[in-house]
Amino acid sequence: MELYASSSLLIGNLILAHALVDRETQQRQQNPSYRYQPDSIYDGLIRSLFSKFHRLADRYEVCIAKRGSKDRNHALQSAIEHAEREFERTFGFSRGGKDAWQITISNPQKTVCLQAADYFLWAVQRFYEVRRHPQTREEIREDRFLNMLWSQIGEIHDLDFGGTHGTFFTAQRPLTLEERFGKKRRKKKKL
Repeated sequence: MELYASSSLLIGNLILAHALVDRETQQRQQNPSYRYQPDSIYDGLIRSLFSKFHRLADRYEVCIAKRGSKDRNHALQSAIEHAEREFERTFGFSRGGKDAWQITISNPQKTVCLQAADYFLWAVQRFYEVRRHPQTREEIREDRFLNMLWSQIGEIHDLDFGGTHGTFFTAQRPLTLEERFGKKRRKKKKL
């Protein structure tokens, strides 16, 4: 089983923008000397993603886009160990431990599958991103790219929608503008 990810896949997979801002704001309120730490946020997202990866396989091949110039191998190994402990605690058996995971860190320009993952994430971004029509100032969200790819998406976990733990959108419960943002009443045009 292979999983291709870029740093944006983690954010795209978890759709964290509002939850992340809230968490950072709370940290700053509790500790005024606190400063934003992108590596710890990224590491937490990696841990969360690997913990949620619940499919069983003999081995896992993960290709992740290189992020900056720092070596993040230790953080990835730590995330895998955490995910394996969490999986074993939750389900009562092991997926094979950290030895079942092969991690490759690559440059998206050299790895076509990372480019494909980025395209999927771009489609998700276009769905969530609010743009305004230049003349009418009407909110615009584009679902056409996500709709085109939806049959190839396993799940999207939206932490900002639904209950405490968010909502999983799957083939049985597709992510649509109506489902996520509600039906909007169209203004009648004056004749």
